Amino acid sequence: MRRIKEINIKIENKDEIELLCGKRDENLKFIEKEMGVTFALRDNFLKIKGTKEQAERAERLIERIFFQLRKGYTFSPREIKYLLVNTEEKKLDAVNSAPVVFITPRGRKIRPRTKGQEEYVEAIRNNEVIFSIGPAGTGKTYLAVAMAVASLEKEEVVRIILTRPTVEAGEKLGYLPGGLE
Repeated sequence: MRRIKEINIKIENKDEIELLCGKRDENLKFIEKEMGVTFALRDNFLKIKGTKEQAERAERLIERIFFQLRKGYTFSPREIKYLLVNTEEKKLDAVNSAPVVFITPRGRKIRPRTKGQEEYVEAIRNNEVIFSIGPAGTGKTYLAVAMAVASLEKEEVVRIILTRPTVEAGEKLGYLPGGLE
């Protein structure tokens, strides 16, 4: 019979718990499902309940998330899944200290969130031309534009030129408009 362990994490800031939970508690529900633990929020404490191994692993993940929240990150279940995989593999230390690429007018810090994104940003910094291929939604365009705007603000470039993709007549490139006309 496996012994059940309960771990209580004290929450200093109520805003952090809202960011941790996500919309309709989607982040906590995702972690519960993936890690086989249950969470209970009471006053300023988050209770983690599961086997010793599961509870301790979930505690490490929650501590990592709070660490990132204090640095200005927000999380979706997709990003939590990345943290979940990499918390065990100890690959996040370099990403946690990744420099800010750009600060938006509203004060949001744009920085690489994954090791791959960090390597991509370094490639942009060190090369004139970069070709980047990969799955949709991984931050390629977002980081490239953030780097371009940062360079414009630092007056390293005088303008940013955006072009539309061209496709053969009658074809479509995903949801993007464009053609040879």
